[in-house]
Amino acid sequence: MTKGYRVSRLRHRNTIVVLKRKIYHLKITDMKRTFLDELTPEMIQDNPFPVKEVLENSIYYPASGFDGGLIRDCNVNRRNWGVNSFVYVDYHETEQRLQETTKPRGYRLLGERRLKEEELVPNGWRPQLPPNIDMRKYQDTVCSFANKRPFGTWLVFEREEGFGEEHGPERFSLLYLCADGVAAYQALYWSNNCVPKAIAIIQPGTGFGLNWTDFFRKDDPFY
Repeated sequence: MTKGYRVSRLRHRNTIVVLKRKIYHLKITDMKRTFLDELTPEMIQDNPFPVKEVLENSIYYPASGFDGGLIRDCNVNRRNWGVNSFVYVDYHETEQRLQETTKPRGYRLLGERRLKEEELVPNGWRPQLPPNIDMRKYQDTVCSFANKRPFGTWLVFEREEGFGEEHGPERFSLLYLCADGVAAYQALYWSNNCVPKAIAIIQPGTGFGLNWTDFFRKDDPFY
């Protein structure tokens, strides 16, 4: 683990932290995910949302935009991680742009579902303010840049015929939330009593001032 990024401060165990596509902590365990194998389009739409299965063994990517590089890298170059569930979070994006985004090459959309808040936090959630938070900066930035119509969408992709295992898993899950990266992490993982296998901090949203905090800074809330 590189100096300045302590996984324990993030309440993660056996978690990889991906920083600018470099791996600084790696402790992989073989975990087979089978809940995707049995899904049908009807089950994705009508069955209770499997929030625990989606979150466990996932990669959490705040300020993600629509960066498909992480999924491609995990599907092709890091298959030994055994990750087939991705949680993307970005409060600046819109549902329309998600629908217009190019789907991963070699995959078709098996099913899609618009989620309600109670499906993501079935046990309820009481926000806990992080230490050192600048509430005025938070409110000013969120009011200026956040999408005023937050949403949560669950998508399941299936590998197309003609593409083999070297192209990626047979299926993978993508949970996309229009939400703040710090608050969404609390709501999803803390309230459901689980941790992601990895956190991807690649484009933290500070370059053009769209993020209210800096995920790289030791004294900021997400550290």
